[in-house]
Amino acid sequence: MVMKPLWYLIVVAVVLFYILLLSARIATMPSFSSGAEELSLLDSELNASFSPGSPPASETMRFSPSVAHKGILYSFIMKSSPEIPHYKRRYAKAGGRVQWYLKELERSINSAKEHNPQLPIAVVTDVAASIPQSLKDKIAFLIENQIPVRSFWGEKVPTMLQSPFNKTLLVDLDTEICDSLAYAFSICCSKFDMAMVREPFSKKDFKKAVLDTEKDLSQSISKLYEFNSGVIGYRKSSEMLDLLTRIYWSHTSGGDQHFYNLFGSKGYVCSRSSQRLTILAKWLLLVFV
Repeated sequence: MVMKPLWYLIVVAVVLFYILLLSARIATMPSFSSGAEELSLLDSELNASFSPGSPPASETMRFSPSVAHKGILYSFIMKSSPEIPHYKRRYAKAGGRVQWYLKELERSINSAKEHNPQLPIAVVTDVAASIPQSLKDKIAFLIENQIPVRSFWGEKVPTMLQSPFNKTLLVDLDTEICDSLAYAFSICCSKFDMAMVREPFSKKDFKKAVLDTEKDLSQSISKLYEFNSGVIGYRKSSEMLDLLTRIYWSHTSGGDQHFYNLFGSKGYVCSRSSQRLTILAKWLLLVFV
């Protein structure tokens, strides 16, 4: 009977400690009057950090003509994609890097066909000869890549621009589709130009972000707001073309996800007051759930 109140006190003390620590770190974050102001600052910082290129005067980005209403799109551009060092054993076991990703492509296409047999599939690639005929038979549109990839991990924008669909769901090769995609298309292609899901964020990630005082909290905590670029739903529009053009000429190194988040809709960026509430709510859920 004596121990129970003691445990309550310990739990309360731990909770208060994290709240005070988090509050102290949030207080050091820059204050923004609006999400648009924060986006403007992030945008300028990105331009300064990555030195985005400028499109040649004679070169204009454009979407390929649509020949179907909607469908699933894969990027299988191998020649300019990076070789992941710790995947070397996997590559060797599969008979090579291309063969490894071919297995992932086939696995994902099979899952798409199982749950969405009515949706056509398109693949943009630079190694079409490596794709076996049995897999080609499942692909409605096999497109030879025509747009240069400017950097490692930079193949998504060229792929998205060459989609044969007016409404597209771009899917990473390691994605397994487990159900109907009707709802995904209704979200991304009826009310919005683009739809993405939140990046998974674990309790361990959160505690590391709060306790690691050597890193800027505003950068660590950005994972709470970052969207995952592994699955992107989009429709062809002038706004979407502008977004992809900016990403294409700015992405010269590193992963692509950062660019979709910084160059995306202004609604992705929250003001400081909303950050306080969201961070606290997510923290409480991580602690008690």
